[in-house]
Amino acid sequence: MLAFPVKFFHGNKKEVGAMRKMLFACDRTERFIWLELPNGIPITPPIAERFCRALARLNQETSSPVFIYLSGRGGGDFFACLKMVHAIEASASPVYAVAFGMLRSGSFFITQASRACYTITGARFQFHHATDFFVKGRKDEWGMSQRTYWRKMEMLRLIDAMQVLLFTRRGRSIGAVVRAFEREEKLTVKKARALHLVDGAYSRKEFAKMRALALACARKNR
Repeated sequence: MLAFPVKFFHGNKKEVGAMRKMLFACDRTERFIWLELPNGIPITPPIAERFCRALARLNQETSSPVFIYLSGRGGGDFFACLKMVHAIEASASPVYAVAFGMLRSGSFFITQASRACYTITGARFQFHHATDFFVKGRKDEWGMSQRTYWRKMEMLRLIDAMQVLLFTRRGRSIGAVVRAFEREEKLTVKKARALHLVDGAYSRKEFAKMRALALACARKNR
């Protein structure tokens, strides 16, 4: 059983303090990775790197299924999230996602790379545009030239296009998923299942058991 401390994070005291509330654990016996990001903590490159290392380690041992328990409302670095997506898709072991709490932006689309996505009752999902990072007409506030502003905006549009591609590989109908993405909809479990972005419900009893193991792992490694 492995858990990862927060000492590899860098930032101000507030950021590091927030990271200490993150639960990130890997159980080699039960073959799961737990990533719980409360209080809007974003997915960062260090988090993605630790996740990929944990998954690679599990793949070295056996090709039995791996379960990823994921929750996070803070979104995060797109390319860090994409790295996790690639690791899941390249995994020799089939990867299944279990979504709980609030999953917004990056944490939501990571679930779509799994073999199947299950969810706990009460979970919520939300699409999020990368282009929201820049609001049209505010380039002067960012201290950049118009040319730089539009170049960066084009990159954010490309990121949004990649998000749509990933969501529509599983989601149906394509038109309904695209419209929901355009509106940045918040989805209930029922709506997510209707769009085929979630495959089914997950046992709350099994979820409680796995979370207890993740917490014990985190305490052991503090």
